Amino acid sequence: MVRLVARASFPKSVLVAVGQVVVYAEFCRIMELPGTERRSVRASKEITVSRTGKAASAENAPHTHQIRHLGSAASQSGKTAARRPFSWRMGPASSHHLVSVPRVPHCPHFTWVFAMKRYSIGSLIREGLRGHTGWEQAWRQVETPKASYDAVIIGGGGHGTATAYYLAKEHGMRNIAVVEKGWIGGGNAGRNTTIIRSNYLNDASAAIYQHAMDLWTTLGRELNYNIMMSHRGVLNLAHDDGEARALKRRVEANRLNGIDAAWLDAKEVQEFCPIVNIDPDIRYPVLGGTLQKVGGVNRHDAVVWGYARAASALGVDIIQNCEVTDIRTEAGAVVGIETTRGSIRTPKVASVAAGHSSVIAKMVDVKLPIESHPLQALVSEPIKPLNPCVVMSNAVHVYCSQSDKGELVIGAGIDPQISYTQRGGFDVIEHQLAALIELFPIVSRLRMLRQWGGIVDVCPDASALITKTKVKGFYVNGGWGTGGWKATPGSGHVFADLVANDEPNEIAAPFALDRFYSGKLVAEHGAAAVAH
Repeated sequence: MVRLVARASFPKSVLVAVGQVVVYAEFCRIMELPGTERRSVRASKEITVSRTGKAASAENAPHTHQIRHLGSAASQSGKTAARRPFSWRMGPASSHHLVSVPRVPHCPHFTWVFAMKRYSIGSLIREGLRGHTGWEQAWRQVETPKASYDAVIIGGGGHGTATAYYLAKEHGMRNIAVVEKGWIGGGNAGRNTTIIRSNYLNDASAAIYQHAMDLWTTLGRELNYNIMMSHRGVLNLAHDDGEARALKRRVEANRLNGIDAAWLDAKEVQEFCPIVNIDPDIRYPVLGGTLQKVGGVNRHDAVVWGYARAASALGVDIIQNCEVTDIRTEAGAVVGIETTRGSIRTPKVASVAAGHSSVIAKMVDVKLPIESHPLQALVSEPIKPLNPCVVMSNAVHVYCSQSDKGELVIGAGIDPQISYTQRGGFDVIEHQLAALIELFPIVSRLRMLRQWGGIVDVCPDASALITKTKVKGFYVNGGWGTGGWKATPGSGHVFADLVANDEPNEIAAPFALDRFYSGKLVAEHGAAAVAH
């Protein structure tokens, strides 16, 4: 069969396209990617939507274009939809449909959005046959901001773009902008190790991380973007009796909250991850560990690009290389911002700036209980599949997973010094490599390929801030420490609700700034630490 194909005079572009489709289809089958879905749109008769929201014939409306309208019975009748009750078990919002509207400058009941070409196996074949010359930009490039927006989000990482997407999708706020001083996903979003889990101890933490986990499971389909989500499982190892008791307690707390969690003894740990050294005579013997099977990893840049693309399609302006230099206030309320690309008027500013959260807050004289520290990671040279899951150890202070390219992704805790630099000390790298060899002697001869660092914002109780402030219209989402990535969709979802309604919902409420005055802390040092 191979010889027949080789001898056939197929154009090279056809062979390339067929090969890409086979590879993509296999990825879709294994990872349940959005490309496996087919979307049908009736083209037999276009409709237009009148000012009252009723469908009418489009025969007399030749200048029409398709938009994506997030419809509900309430919005189609011209009424304001009631605020949806929140539940951390709630899945993604209602589906969308395509309608056509007349190309007119203003319509009081609808917000103009932009058609987003759907990625699919069909589009991959089509572009493969014509040399991949027809792909559109993932999102609109906005060089000059508008004079005013209903809200501005500072920070174009995962949490910032997610907040913009849910503000537009869930709350109909589409005259908004995301301003990023660098490029989208170039900060902590592009520097983390993408571990996903929700097995936190406290009820408040479990709620927000499980809400994020529920959104993660279907996010690729919702965004029509391959985020390479891999639910490969997360192991947290115990090396002494005290640590084993603490981890077993966390398993029971997780089960009470309906979260996937199990305790494994040493033999079961090795069965799940054969490369773990369970020799009882080593310095840190493995007594057992907790397992969250639904945990895993995904692709950081794909998540950010997927959110930016979907938000842009809903009308959000994504403005890169636009640094905020000041936030203007009048009578204790936000009225606008100053940027390197000019002034912008806005009544709402949402800061999602990670390690620079305290810098942004200082512009409105708000002091946050946050310290910024470097956090380092590194990867090895590529090797064949070796580590089937994510393995974490607080005692020896290291965690490890394996990327799709075969690299071992290795990390540990934060550098002790306070710093805004994206690099750390060599001693931290030395320590985590020694810890890695303790757990996995099989990798002792591997060479390291590259190392990098990010800036993490850490609160005293190792939990995040999702809060409004004393300045009306200024909101903060930060203080995630080492656990920010796994919360990305849940964080953006509840933060969008806070920005839109000026009140936190039941998931976000425990993470308000006033907990440091009331004493109602959400202490998660045990479940956070190196266990990202």
